[in-house]
Amino acid sequence: MVVFGFLIGLPGLSARTLRKTFAVNLLRAGVDLDDVAAMLGHASPEATRAYLAS
Repeated sequence: MVVFGFLIGLPGLSARTLRKTFAVNLLRAGVDLDDVAAMLGHASPEATRAYLAS
């Protein structure tokens, strides 16, 4: 939803972008993949691992 970013002056920012950035930063900082997957509500850690590929 781009409306979120538009309201704060960053029209390209979305909740999805914030979620991905949060996950990638945690993973790069060494937080366990299973822990990040649980925080995001992913059924599989593989869904979380995909954040690192893009």
